[in-house]
Amino acid sequence: EADVRQNKVLAMLSYFPLLVFVPIFACVNSRFARRHANQGLVLLLINALSWISVGVGYYVTLENEVGSLIIRSVFALFQLALFVALLVQIFNCLNGKYTDIPLIDKITLLR
Repeated sequence: EADVRQNKVLAMLSYFPLLVFVPIFACVNSRFARRHANQGLVLLLINALSWISVGVGYYVTLENEVGSLIIRSVFALFQLALFVALLVQIFNCLNGKYTDIPLIDKITLLR
């Protein structure tokens, strides 16, 4: 419990894109912060891949208005889902809780 109380603000930084590296390096011995940093890093990578994918998809369907509309719509819904996941996890951090995000909870980049 002392770990959670001491590191919950740093763990919250895990869900802000470039600030994810602060808890990675500042909280090496905090299990709570490392778990949140792992999820934040995975979300950052997924977000980067989604931007790359939508860029490629938009370029490929540039002359097809329906295709580009579908790609932009799916991308917007995906970004909304990521944003909601980030808000939930930030709220959990500030309350000293850890919950897995479905579908990415099995990905471990940090130990």
